[in-house]
Amino acid sequence: MYTMNPILTATKQLLHKEEKILSTLNCSLTGYIMTHNVPYPGMLLATNRRLLFHGQSKNTFIAEFKYEKIESIETKRRIFDKKIIFYYEDEYITLGYITSSNVEEFIDLLQRNCNTNTDS
Repeated sequence: MYTMNPILTATKQLLHKEEKILSTLNCSLTGYIMTHNVPYPGMLLATNRRLLFHGQSKNTFIAEFKYEKIESIETKRRIFDKKIIFYYEDEYITLGYITSSNVEEFIDLLQRNCNTNTDS
């Protein structure tokens, strides 16, 4: 029997009425101000309105990123994986240790939403 990912189940409760999950990425999130440069493993969810990161530790870490506040997106290829770095409210947010296979599709979705999403 298939059981839903507990992070996905918990994050669905944070969605607004008309909000839908478009894609997910298993990764670690790192930011200087937000996480003091400590990687937080969890899941990044792209919705039709925003990005949500939900940590997998017992002291749940949740971060929200509105598409219209993401100023730039870049990728860096490392030997074994890829990093996604985006500039959000005066901080570089790094997504690394990505274990999902849909990295390219997720990046395309992220770039489309950041370029076209102008409503708040």
